[in-house]
Parts: sequence; C-alpha cells; structure tokens
Amino acid sequence: MSAEVATTSGLGAPAAPTLKVSRAAALGLQLPKEPLPAHIPKIVRVERKHTLKGHADSVTSLCFSPDSFLLASGSDDNTVRMWDVQSGNLRTIFTGHNAKVHALNFIGSGTILFSVSKDRTIIEWDLLRGILRMTLEGHAAPVYGVCVSKDSQKIITCSHDETIRVWEIMKGNLQKTVKAHTSTVYSVVLSPDGKLLATASADKTVKVWELGTGELKDTLIGHTSHVVGVAFTPDGKKLLSSGWDETIKCWDVETGEVLHTFTGHQGKVHCVCTAPDGDTFFSGGEDKTIKLWRISTGACFHTIQPDPLGKTAHSDEVLAVAIAPDQSIMASASADNSIRTWKVIGL
Repeated sequence: MSAEVATTSGLGAPAAPTLKVSRAAALGLQLPKEPLPAHIPKIVRVERKHTLKGHADSVTSLCFSPDSFLLASGSDDNTVRMWDVQSGNLRTIFTGHNAKVHALNFIGSGTILFSVSKDRTIIEWDLLRGILRMTLEGHAAPVYGVCVSKDSQKIITCSHDETIRVWEIMKGNLQKTVKAHTSTVYSVVLSPDGKLLATASADKTVKVWELGTGELKDTLIGHTSHVVGVAFTPDGKKLLSSGWDETIKCWDVETGEVLHTFTGHQGKVHCVCTAPDGDTFFSGGEDKTIKLWRISTGACFHTIQPDPLGKTAHSDEVLAVAIAPDQSIMASASADNSIRTWKVIGL
C-alpha cells in the first residue's frame, strides 16, 4: 500500500498529519511490491527433429527456401545439397564447384539458388531442371558471401579479395566493384527494406553501405578480432555481428552505437541469425554449441550442448545456423559433416 504523510506547517503550530490513501488500497486491492516488466519475453524452446547426413566434409552454409519447404546446404566437399525440410530426405546433389562452398542464397520464389566458393566463382542453379544455369567469374580470390537484392534483379558477393561486387542476374554482368575492407570480407547481408548492405571482415570492422549508390554509411568498430557473421533484425533497426573475439554485438543501425555485447561462447562465434519475432536470435561457435538469445534482455536463455557421440547434437564446431521463414524450423551445420534441424516452439 502506498501512503503519503503530510507534515506541512505554517507560521503557527504544526498541522495534524494527513494520511492520503490510494484508491487501490481503499478498495482492498494488494499492490505488487515491484512494477511489472513492460516486456515479458515469450517462452521459446527447441526440439530435435532430423539429422541430415551425406556431406563428406564440414557443412559450412545453410539457406531455407522462401516457402520453408527446402533447405540448401554447402560444404567443404565442393557440393550443394537440397533437403526436404519435413522428411529430412535428400532431394538433389549439385556438383559444379571445384573447391569448398562457402555460402548460399535463394532468389525470388525459390526456384533459383546461388552458391559461392573458394574456387572464386558464383554459380546459379536452376532447381526446377536440376542444372547449372550460369557461372559468374570476376573475384580475384575465394568468395565467402552472397545476398540477393529485394527486387531479385541483382546479387551482391564478398570475397577474400577485400571487395564487394554487384552483379546483374539476367545478363550475368558485373555492375559494380567496391573496395570494401582492408582484409577478407566474410559476410554480406541485405537490410529488410533492401536499401542497406552490411559487411563483416577480418579487419575487425562491420560496415554499412547504401546499396543504391555504393556509398559507405558507417564503419562499426568494437570487435577485437575477425568479424565473420552479420544479420539485421526484421525491422532493420539493429544489426548483429559475430566474431572470433568470442562475442556477438548488437548495433544501432542509425547511430552506429553498440547497444549490447553478448558473451557466453567459449571460443570463436562463427555464425548468427535473427528470428522473425525481432527479439530472439541464434548463434553457433567453435565450442560446438548453439545458443538462443534475447536482444531485449541481453541474455542467453538456452544452450544446445555438444554431444561427444553426435547422437543428439553436434560433436564439432557449429559453422552455420538458419531459421525458416515460417519460424517453425531452425537448422544448424557443423564441422562434424552433419546438419541438424530443430523444431522451434513459441516464436
């Protein structure tokens, strides 16, 4: 009960105390001792669904199709594989790269997939016909990342050659080359509104670019080692970055300020992805764990622990994480040559 005692006095004798009683107390209601939190996080949990095996080497990259029915994986075995999400069955194996596959991205309705590789090439795969449709060449070193413009007319790639390049899909032409960083560019991602690009680099920085002009908007400095993963929140207002300094950072896109530094992984943090709810995100690392975090609280609320035998979880470093557009499934890829899918409950 809240009460206020008034002891106001004038020039004469002290006034008698006046007790002010709240309306809630007068009605006999018991008030909480502490105010209720403005935001009560959802209860989110994951359950193991499938273990996908077939790759002969580390699985480095994952991407769900826009309809959430298919999962593409890229591997150090030089192949791209397509999996049925619900059954866990292998649908197709694509061979065409002659070195490690580093990243993948679907375009449009999901009938076209792009993959990038250590062999310096970008390959466009026609999923309906199961064929290699086009190979793009131009990078002077291994290609590490790829994303697709919002209108599906362009792809943007990043490389060990320190550049990001913009390609016109229909003609296969190189449209623009930007010297982006002073070391390897490991990751490139597009903002939800399609206007901004974010890149992560071995030079310890994250950079934000205007896609339309290619102009640098901001350089985000704070990591103390290679930055390898980057992801926008669904509203485009925040940016998450993961690094070899064992941390994940959350940045304000408008101001460039670090809003929070997430610690908990015991080793390099290889990958990060945001959930469509805008608050939950996932990370994977050298410590073989997958962690679930909340931006609002700045805390890890669940860890999928490594399994030495690989029966229930990964037995080696987690190299990629992804969540399906419909939020129902999370996938993880590992240096143990396997992919795990996890049912997500509560998003």
